[in-house]
Amino acid sequence: MGSTLTGTTIAVGYDSLLKTTDNGPITSTLKTITDGVGNDSQLQLSTSKTKADGAFEADNISFNDGTNKFKTIVLEIGNWDMDATASVTVAHGLADHTKIRGASLVIRRDNASIDIPTGGYATYGYDVGFGDEFGAAAIDATNVNIYRVAAGVYDSTDYNSTPFNRGWVTLLVEV
Repeated sequence: MGSTLTGTTIAVGYDSLLKTTDNGPITSTLKTITDGVGNDSQLQLSTSKTKADGAFEADNISFNDGTNKFKTIVLEIGNWDMDATASVTVAHGLADHTKIRGASLVIRRDNASIDIPTGGYATYGYDVGFGDEFGAAAIDATNVNIYRVAAGVYDSTDYNSTPFNRGWVTLLVEV
């Protein structure tokens, strides 16, 4: 929690207040948000849009497509020696897995380079296929179950370091 403005006059604290570039109210047109001395932020606001230019970091992103509201959940795969073990289970923690609307997978090699398996995004259903040489993932009521193919790309010493977060599963969930 930040500091209270109680007892602070505008003359003393104006430089730390946020405002629009034109000092007017937020309207239907995007306006850059600045501090009290006019330093622009990367954030723009309107009554119907939010825009961030440059780098943007968030722990949990929710959005609305006009009909449905969605949030994105990123799960760490955790420790997985893919050369020795054909599958791993990651708990998703969702009360209703039937609200999942999409899933993607990112796999890290031992040298920390990133692989995004071919076909690694599902926009419907609960199975994510990564092609015959990669593997698949299946999502059930409690877990994301990720499988690699025997003698496939991930059945390799390039993917056997432990302890090592092997990558991430990203779920798009209707809320």
